[in-house]
Amino acid sequence: MMATGGYCIVAPNEINKEYLKDGEKCLFYKLGDTNDSISCIDGLISDEKLQEKLYINGLETAKKRDWNNYKDKIISLCEDS
Repeated sequence: MMATGGYCIVAPNEINKEYLKDGEKCLFYKLGDTNDSISCIDGLISDEKLQEKLYINGLETAKKRDWNNYKDKIISLCEDS
């Protein structure tokens, strides 16, 4: 999603908290809290500066997490096993 300029509104978990930061790269909502997720969507729609921040930071995050940046390390781990 981020690689194509989309906005991420997600419930945090142990994996995405590693590379996402609420209000910087995404918006976090409380898991199972529909009203909280709607509030995030409404806030994003009404805040152009937030849209721009999430857009720019999201693209940068996606570039850093590109397969080409990880493939050699992953292949090496598999070969060592």
